[in-house]
Amino acid sequence: FLLLQSSLSALQTEVDAEHTKVIRLEKSSEEMSASYTLVQQEKRNIQHEIGLVTSERDEQSTAFIGLQNEVETLKVDNDCLATERDDRVLIIEDMRSKLNDFQIWTNT
Repeated sequence: FLLLQSSLSALQTEVDAEHTKVIRLEKSSEEMSASYTLVQQEKRNIQHEIGLVTSERDEQSTAFIGLQNEVETLKVDNDCLATERDDRVLIIEDMRSKLNDFQIWTNT
């Protein structure tokens, strides 16, 4: 009977030890689950931030392309104005030459 009681006591000790291990593992599992949930939330936050940064980059890129186009348009306009100015300078020089020729003709 003592042997049986001793065996039961040893078995109860093992069961208690295993029960304690199971409780620790359950707690550890809950902590891991909570950590995993936090990591998933952080992942979603990072993905959201990436989306915002990507949108901002795309907007800036579009604005930059618009500015490049505006600069090109201004260059073309400037070239046209320079050509127009050069043409007017030539006309003025031609008129001065003709006026000079006329003055020479009238003085003779």
